[in-house]
Amino acid sequence: MKHLFYVAIVAVLIACNNKTDYSKLPEQPAVQKNPVSEIQVSELMDAAGYTYIKGKHDKEDIWLAIPQAKLEVGQTVYYTGGMLMQNFESKELNRTFENIVFLEGVFSSQDAALEATKQVANPHQQSPQESAQKERPALPQLSLPDDVISIEDIYSKRQDFEGKTLQVYGVVWKVNNGILDRNWVHIEDGTSTEDKSSLTFTTQEMFAIGDTVKVKGKLILNKDFGYGYVYDVLIEEGVSLK
Repeated sequence: MKHLFYVAIVAVLIACNNKTDYSKLPEQPAVQKNPVSEIQVSELMDAAGYTYIKGKHDKEDIWLAIPQAKLEVGQTVYYTGGMLMQNFESKELNRTFENIVFLEGVFSSQDAALEATKQVANPHQQSPQESAQKERPALPQLSLPDDVISIEDIYSKRQDFEGKTLQVYGVVWKVNNGILDRNWVHIEDGTSTEDKSSLTFTTQEMFAIGDTVKVKGKLILNKDFGYGYVYDVLIEEGVSLK
């Protein structure tokens, strides 16, 4: 019996020393130390207020779309985050992009792009309407119609208004058309709260910067489109009122 016990111990030791007899633990996925991507521009196209940028990322061609900007072929640009769109059709270019990333913009340096990632890391820290707001021009105080809800009231009473159809009024200061099959319109009405004075609504209609508009739509809270694009307050399916 004692002999069999020693034989068993030897067998276990041999098995442990034979590295081909056990499975290797799966390696931990590599942590992305640098969240910034870099491409060299190889092709540029402008259409409907957007600049379409082609370049190479990880030796593969990639398309980016940003609000229209002045770039040059051969220029190196940096970006972070973004919203990936698959099979995106641009009617203006008469072209379908198998994969394209929509961005707020690109950067000329890696340091500037890294600074932007600090905001993307916590999308609730700075929502798209807050970051866009920094770009907007000063707008005059408006006289609001009695049948609309001010931007100040929308933000301060958002929980009460959630899911309800509201009428809003304001001046258009920024427009992004054709993203996720809808247009994105940013307005201000001269009121503000919590350091927020800009309201975004989505629509199928066309608006121009400088338009004074009256729109109705459903108020949605905490709408997450992925890639750090979280709207804490958004008016969806906006329709203009005469």
